[in-house]
Amino acid sequence: MSIRGLKQDAITAFQGKKITVNLAAGEPGTLLSAKNVMVLSDNQLRRAPGYTKVAQVGAGPVKAFYDFQRNVDQKQFVFVQSGSEIYVMNADGSGKMLLSTGETGTHQFVCNSFIAYSSDGDNAWRYVDKAGVLTKYKWGISAPSVAPLESLSAGTLTLTYGRRYCFSYVSKYTDSLGIQRVSISAPSPLSAHTGPIASQVVNLTGLTASADGQVTHIWVFATSDSPPDTSATFYFAAEITNGTTSWADALTDDQLDQTRLAPFDNNPAPPAPILTSFQNRIVACNGSLIQLSGYSEITLGIPEESWPISLFFNLPSGKRTISAATSLQQGTVLAICTQDFWYAYTGYDATTFTEQDKIASPGAAGPLALVLTPLGLAYLAANQSMRLWNGSNSQPTSISDEITKQLTGTYAMQDIAQATIADSQLCWFDYGPMNLLVAFVRTSDATSSGFNWMQMWSFSTNARDTSGMYGAGSGVYTQLTGTYQTDKLPSTNLTAAGSINVGFQGEQFIFMGDTNGNVYRWPDGFLDDTNQFVGIAQMTWMLPNEGQSRYYWIDIVTDRADAKDSFKVYAATEDAPDQNTTPILLSTQNIPNPVNESGFTIRASMNAAGAATGKYVTAWIVFPQDSNDAAVRKITLASRPLNAGIA
Repeated sequence: MSIRGLKQDAITAFQGKKITVNLAAGEPGTLLSAKNVMVLSDNQLRRAPGYTKVAQVGAGPVKAFYDFQRNVDQKQFVFVQSGSEIYVMNADGSGKMLLSTGETGTHQFVCNSFIAYSSDGDNAWRYVDKAGVLTKYKWGISAPSVAPLESLSAGTLTLTYGRRYCFSYVSKYTDSLGIQRVSISAPSPLSAHTGPIASQVVNLTGLTASADGQVTHIWVFATSDSPPDTSATFYFAAEITNGTTSWADALTDDQLDQTRLAPFDNNPAPPAPILTSFQNRIVACNGSLIQLSGYSEITLGIPEESWPISLFFNLPSGKRTISAATSLQQGTVLAICTQDFWYAYTGYDATTFTEQDKIASPGAAGPLALVLTPLGLAYLAANQSMRLWNGSNSQPTSISDEITKQLTGTYAMQDIAQATIADSQLCWFDYGPMNLLVAFVRTSDATSSGFNWMQMWSFSTNARDTSGMYGAGSGVYTQLTGTYQTDKLPSTNLTAAGSINVGFQGEQFIFMGDTNGNVYRWPDGFLDDTNQFVGIAQMTWMLPNEGQSRYYWIDIVTDRADAKDSFKVYAATEDAPDQNTTPILLSTQNIPNPVNESGFTIRASMNAAGAATGKYVTAWIVFPQDSNDAAVRKITLASRPLNAGIA
């Protein structure tokens, strides 16, 4: 017996959530709800992975992660800020060491090839390899606050006009490679001019010791023999140990070291809550102030620890608060934003830096609400939209329009809590078949602190050679052809996230922390730590026939031999799409696979009240709750017009 007018509609490509649409005009393959499921480039619908615990770090909450891969010796250190403490550990959670206590804000981190740096707006630290031990010091050294004093006694020095003096504090240490690293402060105020002297010694006193634990020495600088009130260069004259407060000068001009000049630009790092890198410099942003570390200007010491006054400037357009900063277009553009606008800076020193005012809008919501991807800069805006930007067009592309409006049974962009949107964090995950933008956000219905929604964005792209370039850029223009957004709802609210390689340049994970100091890594397995979780996907409402339909079955092709016992299928029919409908559990049985179809097929019978007849139909696929992967490759809906009858 055949069914007259039987129609079988197949879905072989899933496309993620689309909820900002007329529910009566949904596109087959799109989803209305996607809890703990994901869609990758193969367009299959599968379980979202879970996470495993790496370590317990402090009492929590975990506030920040940083993957410091020290290039000079290929060693890796994972920084974790937990509450008011900063720890470092190996990527497997071993070797945990406490580096700092008493922190008040949330630290951001940057590095050069051999030192990591961090600041939270109150403190600014550097983390150095001192004889093989990672050691915390202040980021830069404060200059001496008093000038040296002079007196004369009999000696051998004769000066026609005289000299002036200053001194700097110096930090010296030797790293595990045997390399001596030297940091130096800006100099003290200048001494008085000696005036002409004949056959005397200039006795300098008042070379006050530094209380900074990193300071080991003092360097004394002196001018050559020159008239007072003239522009003179201060040359290196002597090194003494920190704590030695006097030195006697009997050096001729020829004995001064003219290769080492007093470093007047070596101001210590200004504490700032926002850090990034640009043109071999570190950028610190605080309020409306932008400050850059030195580079070619610095002749003594470590450039990243020296902050010239000439590289301090304010955001244009009045009083505004910087919300985020990054570099774009292969590091040639410094992009600074408020929540309203983006500003661009180019150039390589104080004489060439130029700024462009309000080049795009809106800006990023917060310091960590952005990440560079192969598609450009992705960021979450304060207006609850997710954006992609290539750094040049004035209107960054919104990729979240299809999940903007609230809908019963799922989360939308409008569900993100405005009060905490600036705390949101974005990570890019790229390993194997998974290429995901992951946004950690808090919704307005969250019942405890932290992030309760992980937005997973998968992309469909075409790459072609053009003159255009996105983001960090590789000379290949990546054209975005589609986005697939699904949800991961973690079993515990999370408070921080960061991309970490397990092993130097090894397998990538996203590390996540919670309120109690637990550190997890994702994606790793299919349990949330030790907790099972349910994955549910709701298909869009479909209208397979004009008018009322008789629905017979839903066939589901999966990759699980136990599909009949591990999957559940629900369905509902209505005269018009209604998200408040009651899902009906369908009975399932194994059936042979369709011709040329691999996998395992189950048939869910719709011969049940609430599912057998109606105009519009939707279905829910409930994935297995175990420690294994599961994928849905194809769904086929069998129906006929209600008046077609049976042959």
